[in-house]
Amino acid sequence: PRAGADLLNAKAQPDQGARNALTFLSYAEKFLAGSWRFDTYFGRDTLMSVRLLMPALQPAAVETGLFSVLARLSPQGEVAHEEDIGEFAILDHRKADGSSSDAPVYNYNMVDSDYMLAPVARAWLLDDPRGRTRAAAFLARRVDGETLGARMVRNLRFVLRQAQPFARDPVAARLIALKPGMDAGEWRDSNDGLAGGRIPYDVNAVLVPAALDSAAALEASGLLRPYLAASDAKAFGEARAVADIWRTKAPPLFDVTLAPAEARQAVSRYARMIGVPDAPALAA
Repeated sequence: PRAGADLLNAKAQPDQGARNALTFLSYAEKFLAGSWRFDTYFGRDTLMSVRLLMPALQPAAVETGLFSVLARLSPQGEVAHEEDIGEFAILDHRKADGSSSDAPVYNYNMVDSDYMLAPVARAWLLDDPRGRTRAAAFLARRVDGETLGARMVRNLRFVLRQAQPFARDPVAARLIALKPGMDAGEWRDSNDGLAGGRIPYDVNAVLVPAALDSAAALEASGLLRPYLAASDAKAFGEARAVADIWRTKAPPLFDVTLAPAEARQAVSRYARMIGVPDAPALAA
């Protein structure tokens, strides 16, 4: 476990209850999402928490979060959303191949966390003076025989590939949607979180351009030089221009104009459908 001065620095607030809760979820290997049902790794939760807590975390704690995400990337560079470990992993393997392996099983069902890694990594490795002094050594660390730098590049290549279709032809059909068969794929992680929609605003209008900008900044810093191939030059060189296309062209595709009378009628129809009065909603 990470606790006390191993976890938080002097900027952290003296809220003992909050400190205890964070300590309960903090380990040298990874952060846990939350008890009691989610005492394991979740990619989105890790990245959001590390970014929000970064000013108050010790360097080793920040790097625990980043390491745990990089260690669980898919071969394509996607961020793992969740892991099954222990007996849950055994059950997964028995269903999949009949073995009793307890090797962790990762799912990659979410689409938003793929585009969160680069901005959070940039915030630490480039923008935070503490992280900047440790960045080269951090990226040179290895997991399963591969450097973290190579894994970081794997995610950035994924981001650049996914961004290309819309950059070439910025129409709604080329925006990033939920994965086939999924009715959730970003932080509104429930069946009704997107109200039946399949193309999340936050992913397309905010996270993709942020990830592209971060890819460009990390490449320009020289930190990734040991891990890049000559064939990467074109895509990384175009990253900022591609980010500008996403930033300017994606948000308007989510604009909705609805006259007040239409909105009131829609509220009343929905209230009748679910059997509740419409007056409170109309008054609001």
